Amino acid sequence: MLAMEKIDPGAWRRRELDFQTDNDAELAGSARWKGSERKMRPFKSAVLLAAFVLCFGWTWGDDGNWVQAADDGASAPSSSDFAGGSGTEEDPYRIETAAQLNKVRDYLDAHFELGANIDLSTYSSGGGWLPIATELSSPFTGTFDGNGYQITGLKINRADKNYQSLFGVTSETAVIRNVHLEVVEIKGYDYVGGLVGYSNGMIENSTVTGTLIQGEYRVGGLAGIVRKDVI
Repeated sequence: MLAMEKIDPGAWRRRELDFQTDNDAELAGSARWKGSERKMRPFKSAVLLAAFVLCFGWTWGDDGNWVQAADDGASAPSSSDFAGGSGTEEDPYRIETAAQLNKVRDYLDAHFELGANIDLSTYSSGGGWLPIATELSSPFTGTFDGNGYQITGLKINRADKNYQSLFGVTSETAVIRNVHLEVVEIKGYDYVGGLVGYSNGMIENSTVTGTLIQGEYRVGGLAGIVRKDVI
């Protein structure tokens, strides 16, 4: 057991802390001591770590990996967020699981493509799937290419909510193409659709089949409302 000597708080800059142990031990990365007394400079590792984070913008990710912060301060995707890609138009993030599709909501200005069929039935309990981008002030602005793969099992049950769809709101720069939804069950209030609730962008070569879509006002199979074009 460690016993730390009491010292004057003002003495941190002038002296070192004494530690006593009953057994041989090692404090990894900071100091070593054996038997009776050894000295250790406090907080050295913490100071170096803080300097590293401040200078280079790196932080500790949810999956236990170091990730570098994005320009706006948000954490950049870790290696487990997507199956591949870098999120650019030339090298979009590749999505191969329902969990990876759910991550799209955290990177609304990035570019994505499907690399496999997606089953969303794991998100069917309670209110079901939470639409990607549910605020007009924060729409999806990137591109999403389904590559002809199917997304099945989409279920949403929020009869009192607007923008209920796979994507809630898309901007004028958004492009959603080659997406095919099957076995869709959606209940919302206003701006309710299979693929997009409120579409300001482009929808290309996409389909919604085997659907039950209900709402009080603007309701559609592919989109609740389309402000631009559907091709």
